[in-house]
Amino acid sequence: MNPLLQLLRVAVDVKPNELRALFLSFIYYFLILSSYYVIRPIRDEFGAAGGVENLPWLFTGTLVVMLIANTAFAALVARFTRRRFIPIAYRFLIANLLIFFLLLLFFPTRNIWIGRAFFVWTSVFNLFVLSVFWAFLVDVFNSEQGKRLFGFISVGGTLGAIVGAAITASLVQRVGTLALLLISAVLVELSAQCVRFFPAVFKQSGEPAKPSGAEKPVGGGIWAGIVHNFSSPYLLGISAYMLLYSITSTVLYFQQVGIAAGSFGDRLARTAFFAKVDLAELSRQTRDGDPVLKCGLSFHRLVGFLDLIGTGIAENRDLGQGASEGAVLLSGWNRELHVTATLVAGAPHAATSTLSDVWSYSE
Repeated sequence: MNPLLQLLRVAVDVKPNELRALFLSFIYYFLILSSYYVIRPIRDEFGAAGGVENLPWLFTGTLVVMLIANTAFAALVARFTRRRFIPIAYRFLIANLLIFFLLLLFFPTRNIWIGRAFFVWTSVFNLFVLSVFWAFLVDVFNSEQGKRLFGFISVGGTLGAIVGAAITASLVQRVGTLALLLISAVLVELSAQCVRFFPAVFKQSGEPAKPSGAEKPVGGGIWAGIVHNFSSPYLLGISAYMLLYSITSTVLYFQQVGIAAGSFGDRLARTAFFAKVDLAELSRQTRDGDPVLKCGLSFHRLVGFLDLIGTGIAENRDLGQGASEGAVLLSGWNRELHVTATLVAGAPHAATSTLSDVWSYSE
């Protein structure tokens, strides 16, 4: 047996013919989430700079743009194979990043309005790149393969998120936000290259090679997904769960942005702060591991957060340190609420892991 395969099988039940697809999927997810977590703190800083009172309008704008983008997305995937569509879509997103780079470079006096547009665009960007990624994998791998391999592939996304947040936390005050937009664009392009080198077929022993789902157009129409959603009680249940979780997490997000807006005057320092919050929370999640234990600690951390903020106000002290600690606790409770809701929902593991990954990383 291949020594690499033997070593890898300690962590994941992978077959020899799946090695290439597994590694490319791992790297693909790593790059996608790295690219997002490089620009996510920039998005959050723009939201804080534009005023916490304007965040509801930015979220409304995100919804409107997402509905428009989804219509275009549905029309395109009905006609193109994923292998052809994904590079086109990702390069369109890269072009958008370059446009924002130029706008921020040549129109610095309109930074607030450009930042608001960037806030909306980044939210839509992340949801679509993740949706495209998981849709691609679901088409390429069958159900049995997904149960064996998706957990390992998800580790790549977690590591990518940590690396992306670390890049911004360590570099933003040295190179500024514009350079980080270019770094994110490079990471998106590299992820598109992963699709190019993905194997077109999986050949099982003793079976003829069959073309993967990535080689077929998705088909359907613009309204097909909505009709399918309303015709399935299971999908309606997931939609209700997402709605309730989104309402709660949005309230917590507003509080986190409010803390940062009131505690940091320097915008680069505030961007670094948001990146460090992401990095601390991702690192803690990786370290803790046990979702049941994390759910049990959620309310304890919420009480600790409220106590921390209350003590800071009572003592009339500088909230800079308190904000850093409090925002990490708040971000952690926000994500742990998602884990709790997922466990309560009791959805089948394969479907839940995919939906959870898309939603939790798209906040």
